[in-house]
Amino acid sequence: MKRNRAIAVVALLAVLIMGTAFLALRPREPVYQGKPLSEWIDRLGVGTDEQIQVAEEAVRRIGTNGLPALIRMIDSEDSWLKKKIMQLAQKQSLLSVPLVSGRIDQFRAVNAFHVLGAEAKPASSDLLKLVENGPDPVRSYALSALADVGPDARAVPTLVCCLKDHTRADYTRFKAAIALGTMRSKAEIAIPELLAALRDRNDDVRCHAAWALAQINRESNEVVPALTELLNDADSRVRNRAAVSLGEFGTNAKAAIPALLRLLNDPQVGISASIALKQIDPEATARSRVK
Repeated sequence: MKRNRAIAVVALLAVLIMGTAFLALRPREPVYQGKPLSEWIDRLGVGTDEQIQVAEEAVRRIGTNGLPALIRMIDSEDSWLKKKIMQLAQKQSLLSVPLVSGRIDQFRAVNAFHVLGAEAKPASSDLLKLVENGPDPVRSYALSALADVGPDARAVPTLVCCLKDHTRADYTRFKAAIALGTMRSKAEIAIPELLAALRDRNDDVRCHAAWALAQINRESNEVVPALTELLNDADSRVRNRAAVSLGEFGTNAKAAIPALLRLLNDPQVGISASIALKQIDPEATARSRVK
C-alpha cells in the first residue's frame, strides 16, 4: 500500500514538474477580458446562445492578433514530452493539467477561423495545409472554414481534388464546391470539374456546383446549357438552384427560357423559374403572363 502511494506521489510530482515546464515554454496567447484566446475558443460551442455570442465576440475582438496562436494550433503535434505528460495526468485525479491533443487543438483553431471569417485571410494558406494533410476528421471541417475565410488562387488544385475525390465524404466534396464559388473568377480553371459535378450522385454536390458555376463565370457558353439540363433533375432543391443560378446569368441565359417556361407550373420550382425569367428576359415573362 505504501509503495503504491509513493508511486502515485512520484507520478503526481512528475506531472506537476513536466506540465509546469511545458506550459512555461509555450508562447503566450492574446488575452481578452482576462481570458486567453484558447479559453474563449473552448466556449464557442458551449452554453446558451448568449454565452456563445459572447465567446464569438471575444474571438473577433482578439482578431488578427490571435492568428499566430491559431497557426500554432493548426501545426500542433503531440511531442513525446506532451504525450508523456498527458499519459501521467490520466493516471491521477488530484491535478488538472490544461493540455489537449494536437487534433483537438486543430479543431479549436478551425472553430476560431469560422468565427473570424475573411479577417483570417492572411492565414488561409495555413488552413489550406490542414485541408491537404490534416487527419480525416479535421479536414472536412477545415475545408468549410476555408470557404468562410476565402481561399486564394493557390487553393484551386487542392479544392478540385477534394471535389473529384469520391473516397471523401459527400460533405467534403460539396464544401469544396462552395469554396471554389467564393473565389469567383479566380477559380475559372475549375469550371470543367464543376460541370462534371452537376452529374454527381449526391444532391448537395450537384446543388452547390450549380451555385458555384454562377459565381465564377456568367459568360461561359458551356455553363448555361448544363444548368438548363439540370432543370430536369429529380431533386427539387437541385432544380431550384439551377433556376436561381440561370437567373443570375441574366440575358446570357436566354437559351434557357423555354425550359424555365415549362417549370412555371411546377409547385416546387415555379416561383424560382418565374423570378429567373424576369431576370433573363422581362418581355418573355410578360408574354407568358408571368407576374
